[in-house]
Amino acid sequence: MVERIGAAKKRQLIKRRDALKCLVECGATAFVGRGLPIRAQSKQARIGVRIPLSGDVDAYARQMPTSIETAVTGINGTGGVLGRSNAVEYRDSETVPAVLPGRCNDLIGDWEAIGIVGPFVSAGRKYAACLLADDQISLVDAYNHAGGFCSPVLFPVGHAVVRYPDEEERIKDYIMLGSYPSGQNTMFRQLRFPMYQRGGHVHGQALTAISEQQFRLIIRWI
Repeated sequence: MVERIGAAKKRQLIKRRDALKCLVECGATAFVGRGLPIRAQSKQARIGVRIPLSGDVDAYARQMPTSIETAVTGINGTGGVLGRSNAVEYRDSETVPAVLPGRCNDLIGDWEAIGIVGPFVSAGRKYAACLLADDQISLVDAYNHAGGFCSPVLFPVGHAVVRYPDEEERIKDYIMLGSYPSGQNTMFRQLRFPMYQRGGHVHGQALTAISEQQFRLIIRWI
């Protein structure tokens, strides 16, 4: 979570709808002009979502459908993306990479999704990108990951998350707050690059255990 600091009293988090609209637009733009099947040209853009609806991180994943549904409702209410409305179908990735081939086949082969969002963990992201590359199905990742892995079908949207507060809110000062220290720390490190390129400044960061759910005291400390 990124929070503004400074003299102004107004503190606004990135809107879920707008953040995910950037995510869907990144994926939808990648689908155009790539020789995809006729299904990609239909009036409905079908997006498959593979997130851990069970397993060790399901407490975090329960927030994701809420954000996705909020975003899709908002996007469809303003005309969709590239003139097409969006529909979403979910599959449980279970935080186990071994189940991903079956989940991908369900979403792409049976449901005819033109793009995939998720999974949540880095091992699953790499596995899925390799699996989807042959069919040129775009894989949209929710943030800039730790690096060290590239794929022509992988689209991280961390830069879009940084662009929103910079362009819309003129925010230049940040404190980074998140859980899961090892993964979050690498993500924060990657996000500093676009922040610095835009003239932003990170004043510090706070990382908690992945099981932490009470952030009020930490926010008060910040």
